[in-house]
Amino acid sequence: MTDPNSTTLAWIDSPAHLAQVEHPLVFDCSTPIRRILDNALRQTMGLYQGLFESNTLGIALLDVNGMVQAHNCRLSDLLNLQIDPPEVFPLAGWVSERERPRFHDLLRTYQRRNPTPATHEFTFQIDGRGPRLFRLNTGWISETSQICIPFLRTAGAASPAV
Repeated sequence: MTDPNSTTLAWIDSPAHLAQVEHPLVFDCSTPIRRILDNALRQTMGLYQGLFESNTLGIALLDVNGMVQAHNCRLSDLLNLQIDPPEVFPLAGWVSERERPRFHDLLRTYQRRNPTPATHEFTFQIDGRGPRLFRLNTGWISETSQICIPFLRTAGAASPAV
């Protein structure tokens, strides 16, 4: 053992003391890495805000069962959602009854994990606004196993929903 009064070697008498001695060394090495990670996080947050929050398209992220996991403010406007919609809700509830089986068929293609980006048109029954026709450009996010659906309201009027 080394003498605790020695000036040539540090005397480590506990795990807490070891952490105290190592902390400045770890901090010195991690500062450049921390700057890189902070910069990457800022870029990711900016990208998220630009693509998701500030987008003029309504965007929904669905699980393979059609439950909306996240959506932007524009989708809330398009679907006339209440101020505090539930955190997770089924998108199929807004699809017209006549087109709901086709919407569920679309979800089943994602459940089989055999997705192909495609464009589909569905009539949504919007509370207080009646039927609205939307063009949905479906895509698959493999990293999160989610369906990404940008909504574009078509210029033509929707036929009455059943």
